[in-house]
Amino acid sequence: MKKFIFSLVIVLSSFCVQTNAQAPYGTAGSHTAVRLDTAVDNPPYGFYEYLPQNFSTTSGEKYPIVFFYHGIGEKGNGSSDLAKVLKNGPPRRIEAGRHYPAIVISPQATYGYFNGADFLRLYNYFISKYPVDTDRVYVTGLSAGGGGTWRAAEAHPDKIAAIVPICGANRIGNPSAFLQKVPVWAHHNFLDRSVGKGLTIDNVNRIANTSGSVMDVYPFGPGNTVANTDYTMQFDIENQSWSAAMGVIKPEQNMCFTLYKKGNHDAWTKTYGNQAVMDWLFAQNLQNHTLNIPDVTVTENQKVKISVRHTNNELIIDADEAISEIACFDITGRQFLKQKNNTIKTERLPGPIIMIKVKTVQGKQGYSKVIIQ
Repeated sequence: MKKFIFSLVIVLSSFCVQTNAQAPYGTAGSHTAVRLDTAVDNPPYGFYEYLPQNFSTTSGEKYPIVFFYHGIGEKGNGSSDLAKVLKNGPPRRIEAGRHYPAIVISPQATYGYFNGADFLRLYNYFISKYPVDTDRVYVTGLSAGGGGTWRAAEAHPDKIAAIVPICGANRIGNPSAFLQKVPVWAHHNFLDRSVGKGLTIDNVNRIANTSGSVMDVYPFGPGNTVANTDYTMQFDIENQSWSAAMGVIKPEQNMCFTLYKKGNHDAWTKTYGNQAVMDWLFAQNLQNHTLNIPDVTVTENQKVKISVRHTNNELIIDADEAISEIACFDITGRQFLKQKNNTIKTERLPGPIIMIKVKTVQGKQGYSKVIIQ
């Protein structure tokens, strides 16, 4: 009898539709289908909206938000196909009675893939319509959606507090060292025959950007076969080195990669079913993404005003005094360029966020954070 009642609750919850005329569409603790063909305020996608149990639009509280990207099998038109999104991941768990301390948005993509521009459309819509804590914006996804998760972080590391890509079907640029400051916990099955583990291996290696590989510390079985248990590898930014430990280990470093021993393509059921993964995700905050630029004490009469223009694949740096030297740092604090010329080719930049340090012939100096759109 208990089993029958539980199943009935799931079915009824699956058919929950929007109750409000505009966003937010549902009520606290509810999981609401927002169809693209009936939503009145032009959302970028049809989506499922979960609101945390303490949600209120009048309390003044801001809430973390999770964007969940589905796999290719759940693609659809955002209206009559929207229920496909409930098949896997957080939407499935919410339908089964799971609650999260965050807004959870599960959009449906027509072709099954999300890119960096798609994330920005979602981000702009939801921060304008919902009371979102913009320091706690998270992205996670599986398979094609895992690939979209990588793409979101690559394009907008300044907006995302952490990502959990699972068997992600996409590669980021090489190198992508600027992502070392974005908390990443990637997951993949060693024996995945649909989206090979090599994609995740490549991505974490491109972020680490060292001469070695994450798999240098993985204890392969005979003939480079799977190890005898799950392993978690972590990258130490300070020492620029990988380490490995048995089991599914909660990250102590910003970049973490868990490689599971068992399973084909489905690495998401065990990942989303692991409370430690979600606890780690919700503990991340954008304010902790710091640029390790060398400390410099600058008095008021030593400061210089800097302006940066982006034209014709170049950055042009100007100051209110003649420039003697320009130094550029990536998001990890690594200096990658020092020159006297005030023009920098964007193709030389390691990522979309850099810090520029300017010295003038009079000995003044100034800093400017630059985000390349």
